[in-house]
Amino acid sequence: MDKGVKPKKLNVATNIRCEDARQLRDLIRVIEARGAHGEGKVYNITNREANAAGIKQVRVSDRFSWKPIDGVKAWAVAFTLREYLSVPEKAEKREKTPEPVAQKSEGTAIAPKQPDAEPQTAVAVQEPQTMLESILHKIDEALA
Repeated sequence: MDKGVKPKKLNVATNIRCEDARQLRDLIRVIEARGAHGEGKVYNITNREANAAGIKQVRVSDRFSWKPIDGVKAWAVAFTLREYLSVPEKAEKREKTPEPVAQKSEGTAIAPKQPDAEPQTAVAVQEPQTMLESILHKIDEALA
């Protein structure tokens, strides 16, 4: 079963020196930023690898980590950027949803019963028979 093309992801890993703690704080603010509807903020990306893959806008996914590096005064920072509105998602949004088709009834309408009216006798309306039906009917009568 085809579930469509998934948005691309770009894994980012970098080191930030401990003396540049402000950069880490600023990065955390960027990652925690929310848009108007409480969703992660969308950022334009200018990165050769991302642009080569056709990624132009991203959101930071929920995975973000930083930890001190042993023997070095720095933090190892890692997070994932998820493509926002990939080309297939944009195409899917542009596609028109098919309009529902109204169901049609081939039968005839039946009038509602009138409580004060005299009982009506039902008249059977016989539909014309096909040639096969008329032959089978004649055979049935002959056998009866």
